[in-house]
Amino acid sequence: MVRKYFAGANTASGYVTKLSDNLLGIDKIYGISGRTKTHKTEILESILKTGEKKYQNIECIMNPFNITKIDAVIFRDIKTAVVDAEEYHGENLDIIGKTDNFEKEETDEIKELLKKAGIVKESFYDAYYSAKKIHDEWEKIYIKNMKFERFNAYQDGVIIKMFPKKNDNKGTYKHHRFFGASTPDGSVNYIDNLTENLKRRYFIKGRPGTGKSTFLKRVVKKADEMGYSTEIYYCSFDEASLDMVIVPELGFCVFDSTAPHEMFPESERDMILDFYSEAGLSGVDEKHSRELKEIGDRYKHKISEGMAYLRLYKLYMKESERLIILGDKGNEFNSFKEKIVNDILGT
Repeated sequence: MVRKYFAGANTASGYVTKLSDNLLGIDKIYGISGRTKTHKTEILESILKTGEKKYQNIECIMNPFNITKIDAVIFRDIKTAVVDAEEYHGENLDIIGKTDNFEKEETDEIKELLKKAGIVKESFYDAYYSAKKIHDEWEKIYIKNMKFERFNAYQDGVIIKMFPKKNDNKGTYKHHRFFGASTPDGSVNYIDNLTENLKRRYFIKGRPGTGKSTFLKRVVKKADEMGYSTEIYYCSFDEASLDMVIVPELGFCVFDSTAPHEMFPESERDMILDFYSEAGLSGVDEKHSRELKEIGDRYKHKISEGMAYLRLYKLYMKESERLIILGDKGNEFNSFKEKIVNDILGT
């Protein structure tokens, strides 16, 4: 099984990457360099396809600017990773392939497209920053109405049930990543893929500011205390918040199951944690309906504005890559790609 997720995200505070965090424990890191994601992804896809025939524990890190592109492939079984060199800024990187020979030099037209792409990308981040400020207003309404003593007691009880005993073997890792991202194609997530083999899934239902992220941070802290490894998934809108925690050794996950990644129970393994009710917020929606609608409308407008900029960014980048790889030498590139795959994984 190939597990998919994002190591980078387009957040309200700019682009954030946690790629290095996911390469801890990896002995060999190979890099593919070049100016186009198209060429690098073709190579990474070939490496992934070959690796699937030989290994089990594989991770594919997707690109948040274009979900058809790949940032890295990790083979945990052999402690080996292959990355887009432009995405990785850590140490011990072995550049095994450069696609420069298959790419044209930048013309004035290409430079202009890249300049425009940079401008609209910054406009996207500005719109998301404004949306975050509006979201903060949203949260305050619920925070001031919460019954904290009751709510904290409820959370304590849930966490005790999640961790019935200590792990004698002790967990060995924490991986920091994103299960979803704001992409030019909308909000995309890999929750189903990442939780496919888990025995229990906890769906947190609540409103902005009702303690979903705070609870997830408590789960991480408890896992540390009890000696368990964790996969920590951050909010792709607000990197200071968490959206999901997976504790592999206990076979469970708990995640924020609200828009834009709202899900509903599908089987007996799924359980809802109703933070809205447990925090004593019943009736708050009705009491503040007019104010909440006004805030929600402003928030949605800013998010839509940001997504329009992100779609435009993708168009500029797609056209610039088309010009850079114009006249690509197909057979020569295929031979180049096959050699890289063989050097890393063998035949």
